[in-house]
Amino acid sequence: MIKPLLIKTSYVFIAILLCGHAISQNEINIEGSQVISNFKFVNSSGLIDKDYLSITGGAYGLSYQRTTKKNLLFKVGAGMRKAGSTLTISNDNYSWQLQYIDAKISIGYMLNKWRLKPYIMLTPYYSFLTKAYQTVNTQNYDMVKNKTIKNSDYGVNGSFGIKVTLSDLFSIYAEGSYLYGLQNNEVNTKQKLYNRAYFITLGATIKISKLSPKWLQEGK
Repeated sequence: MIKPLLIKTSYVFIAILLCGHAISQNEINIEGSQVISNFKFVNSSGLIDKDYLSITGGAYGLSYQRTTKKNLLFKVGAGMRKAGSTLTISNDNYSWQLQYIDAKISIGYMLNKWRLKPYIMLTPYYSFLTKAYQTVNTQNYDMVKNKTIKNSDYGVNGSFGIKVTLSDLFSIYAEGSYLYGLQNNEVNTKQKLYNRAYFITLGATIKISKLSPKWLQEGK
């Protein structure tokens, strides 16, 4: 049910991006993040295991953003993120190291009254798993090769940030966000495993409408 919703949202998003009449500026964003990730694990009895612990990793991304004259934000982007968790059972130490490639679309609102511009965004995402390793003490297992985890993930990401205008062309921003995975990543079991993560992000923005051809600036 989530995948058709993401597809429909993408169509709406493309229509908005192609509608230049309400657009005031076009931007490219480059960002890097510190990620604190964990799993929500539900056992076969339906009980949540709270012994899983967070790990830290990194993420980076590139996106294209349009901002309307009413300060609505529309963004489409892609990036890479790390994910995983750790767990100790008796004397055995377990850890999971995952890597995803994300495709994301976002809608938000910016309070555009000062040089410091607070904003909020909601971002549905769809991810492709590129690496997944489980370590039990000193033994490593390739989860992708062994097909013990699903090779994709999807969910939503909510964020709050502050953008700082440096000039007519350049801005920087800081952002905090929370990723809420909606797909059960377990394979062929009655157990459930979901991705959860916090992001602390720093990014830079360049306003391409200042550099773009005339047809791209018709909405200004």
